[in-house]
Amino acid sequence: MSNETLAEFIDRRRKELTAQRGSLLEQLAAIDNELKQLNAAEEAAKSSQFFIGLAGRMQMAGSTSALLSQLPVRAPRGAIKKAVIRTLAQHPDGLDAMSILHEMNARDATDYERTSLSPQLSRLKNDGILTLDGNIWRLAGGVAGLEDLLTPMDEDEPSETEGQ
Repeated sequence: MSNETLAEFIDRRRKELTAQRGSLLEQLAAIDNELKQLNAAEEAAKSSQFFIGLAGRMQMAGSTSALLSQLPVRAPRGAIKKAVIRTLAQHPDGLDAMSILHEMNARDATDYERTSLSPQLSRLKNDGILTLDGNIWRLAGGVAGLEDLLTPMDEDEPSETEGQ
């Protein structure tokens, strides 16, 4: 049996646990650091693979301009939302998502994908501009300011000759 008092035992044990904790925290920090390094290496590898592939496509294309013509072009900010609103304004009874997509692609000569449409529908719903009943999307009643969004895409931006 030890002559150690309860206070001495508590103090000794606290020091032991604190030392163990410090050691474990150091190990955890080392693991976190290694994980960060692995993530950085993975991103660098992905980037280098992209650029290696890009260089190969440039050689096949024969010129930078030929390559650039193959790259996807991003729609202007808000273009899909405006196209959805214009489409649903013409269909007060509403449409399902695929019908919205097909109609706006046909009308605007675009090639939006379903994966680009879905988040915009959700955002418009969250903003109170659309409602969803089952799988039918409709314009919400009484939404102010839709007139600005109903103009055709080429009328959204002032032309270069305006104001001269």
